[in-house]
Amino acid sequence: MTENRNKKSRPSKVKSWPRVIALGIGGLAAIGLICLMALFIYAARDLPKFDPGQLSGAKTTLIYDDQDNLVSGLHAGQNRTEVSLDKVPQDLINAFVATEDRDFYKHHGVNFRGIARAVYRNLTSGDLKGEGASSITQQLARNAYLTLETTWERKAKEILIALKLESVYSKDEIMTMYLNIIPFGNGAYGVQAAANTYFGKDVSELNLAECSLLAGLPQGPSYYDPYKYL
Repeated sequence: MTENRNKKSRPSKVKSWPRVIALGIGGLAAIGLICLMALFIYAARDLPKFDPGQLSGAKTTLIYDDQDNLVSGLHAGQNRTEVSLDKVPQDLINAFVATEDRDFYKHHGVNFRGIARAVYRNLTSGDLKGEGASSITQQLARNAYLTLETTWERKAKEILIALKLESVYSKDEIMTMYLNIIPFGNGAYGVQAAANTYFGKDVSELNLAECSLLAGLPQGPSYYDPYKYL
């Protein structure tokens, strides 16, 4: 009888394993959160100055004759002509949202679910820099204020600036700045220059197929260059 009671009083090793695993996962999550906070604190110390003028980029100088006809355009490395959002076809806006940031009109600058998915895929694939899951607002922040280097510090800065942009500007304003600043290859920056470079027309005249092509170019302007790879 005594032997049976002793057996019953001993804690079950099998039952303790779930608790150990849960504590281990909780500990790892806490360490990850601390590291993440440290990264953002470190990145925030060296953020570029918030200059609204940088959100538009360098513009092409347009030359007209005395009859108001466009004669030529002068630019350095970036051929860019700004265009208002009401001149951009809705098909082109929809194509960019579908391609780059499906939750653009729902989030506040950063798609944290998208980032979580990207981190998971990067960890499981072994390529920690494979996917970035940058929202349209983050891409605007990167093109206006940061470099294209692939580092965790740059990603943290990108997120902080994106949150700042969303607190200052409306979604339409952000979309307008984004469409006017992003590169399309062959020296074309912004949708107006891209429409003229690839189709010889004003952006407002683009059809659905042309909108689709332009929406795909920023992911790899050189790789998807239609002049080289029809």
